Amino acid sequence: MTSGLLVYGGSVGNPLGCVPFATGSLAGRVLLVDRGTCAVSVKASNGAAAGAAAVIIANNVAGNVPPTFGFGGGTPTVPALSITQAAGAILRPLAGQPATIDAGSAPNLTGSVVATSSRGPTAGQMFYGNQTQYGQVIKPEIGAPGASLSAVAGSGTGVEPFGGTSGAAPMVAGAAALLMDATGWQLSPFELKSRLMNTGERQIFDSPAVFGGQLAPITRIGGGEVRIDRAIGAQAAAWESISRSGALSFGMVDAFRNPTSLSRIVVVRNYGNAPITYSITPTFRFANDAATGAVMLNAPTSISVGARSSRSFRIVMAIDPTRLTSWPLNSGPQGGNGDALTAAEYDGYVLLDADGSANDLALPWHVMPRRASDVTAPSDVLSAGGIAAATLTNNGAAPAFVEAFSLIGTSSLVTASGGAGQGLIAVDPRYVGVRSFPNVCGPGDTAIQVGLNAYQRVSHANYPVEVNVDFDTTGDGIYDYTGFTVEAGGFAASGQNIFAVGAFPGLSGTARFFTNHTTNSADWVLTLCSSQLGGVPLGRRIGMRLTTYDNYFTGRALNSVEPMIFVLGAERFRAPDTSVPAGTSVSLPIAVGAPSGTSETGALLLLNTGANGAREGNEARAITVR
Repeated sequence: MTSGLLVYGGSVGNPLGCVPFATGSLAGRVLLVDRGTCAVSVKASNGAAAGAAAVIIANNVAGNVPPTFGFGGGTPTVPALSITQAAGAILRPLAGQPATIDAGSAPNLTGSVVATSSRGPTAGQMFYGNQTQYGQVIKPEIGAPGASLSAVAGSGTGVEPFGGTSGAAPMVAGAAALLMDATGWQLSPFELKSRLMNTGERQIFDSPAVFGGQLAPITRIGGGEVRIDRAIGAQAAAWESISRSGALSFGMVDAFRNPTSLSRIVVVRNYGNAPITYSITPTFRFANDAATGAVMLNAPTSISVGARSSRSFRIVMAIDPTRLTSWPLNSGPQGGNGDALTAAEYDGYVLLDADGSANDLALPWHVMPRRASDVTAPSDVLSAGGIAAATLTNNGAAPAFVEAFSLIGTSSLVTASGGAGQGLIAVDPRYVGVRSFPNVCGPGDTAIQVGLNAYQRVSHANYPVEVNVDFDTTGDGIYDYTGFTVEAGGFAASGQNIFAVGAFPGLSGTARFFTNHTTNSADWVLTLCSSQLGGVPLGRRIGMRLTTYDNYFTGRALNSVEPMIFVLGAERFRAPDTSVPAGTSVSLPIAVGAPSGTSETGALLLLNTGANGAREGNEARAITVR
């Protein structure tokens, strides 16, 4: 128990505690500082150096769970306590009053996920047989303590904080070594992993009970928290036949047909000398998911596996898109919303019950189904009297919202990406369009939107791809301004993607709008104001170049489209945004202006409010107007 008068760092001009306090100025005090800028260990060290008896760090973002921290420098010698933003707001006005910190009253964190733990599903591609699904492979696959004390090598009995993946991964690796040693069998890596996943502790919560913790979704724990004793005690393991994972990753599914069916083959191996009979029960993690009836799993009721042999069974998932709610995710304002991600997921465990014996197994399953449209449109139309008409037909399960742009650039170049773990990605622009809305940003300030359709989907607009758009506003062939997609607040700060604009060629600028990208999409809509381009007026010819960059692995340019030219406020091809209800057709009028020496060739229709069928590259329609 530690006591002293409470002092707020802001009252002495150092609210963050990132710079040293005057020597002895905090003698015997309890220091309160705010989170941000420097590591918590530095804040605590600075407080201790000035004589503080303890340091309290108040969170700088809302949430009912105080953040956990890794070691980031400094040598704290006093207790450091993490509290919520709301608790910090309560304590600041109490500065000058006695404060007591009782470590014995700290909430029990056992059985809860560390707030900083990364959450799946993965980005990128997932292949299953002859099907291609995009991202959403279950990760993490197993959990282990990641906010704990660990031994200091060579110290004898010394310990120090050692958290995060760097702490959890060695524990799982050590568990695998113990499992190999205890069984004496020559197990393959995937068998070792599956046995650990099949026997994890599943009653894990997203936060401690004192903070109202709920069951953690599969994409936070996979098979659960590792239990090496259970893994050693079980004489069997189960995995999916093609991926050879102890989880059933159905991925992100665009459900545009009713019903949409997917299946997986589960292999069960018995390593023991006696047969095992399992009852098979697919379960949901959350009762409200099961109640929707949108996702159903069917499997045989039982399976018997002979001694030292394997058997398999098929599990079939049926998705009813008519029972799915509207897609809640996007890369913009909802980009960092974990609750929205949970709402989009359906997950649970397939339980293999051997009459409650040590051989009981479980396989986590996960799917992200999205009710999708399936729109067809002509590739070219004829204009008459300045108007062309295109018939759009929606054969999908969801209404389609169509955003129309003047098509100013196309590319046929498609590059190859690398395999998993190679750090080689490909996101190639396919179509680029533009449109403008005078006075929307303010009187005389025109809103400009750039529409992009790529050949490849991206799970989230933040990473691993950045989209850059360069603008020549003076007609001299030299780019004057550049816009770029970037995560608001910096890397891993908010999860929200914005479109910032500044002077060319720098990568600093200001943003007025979020990026419009629905996650797992090949479409982007990037919005800026003419005032961000130096107040360029209506009627000005603007040159443009669009480039995609790898902003995660290499920093290299991937592909670009140029040159492109349009006239601000007088785009040659204009069509209204429209909605196409499921099972209907609509006629879209396209207004056609006179040729003006631009690169415009027709209309670009983006369907980025939802996927358009299950086929990659099917989220846009380019219509040549003749």
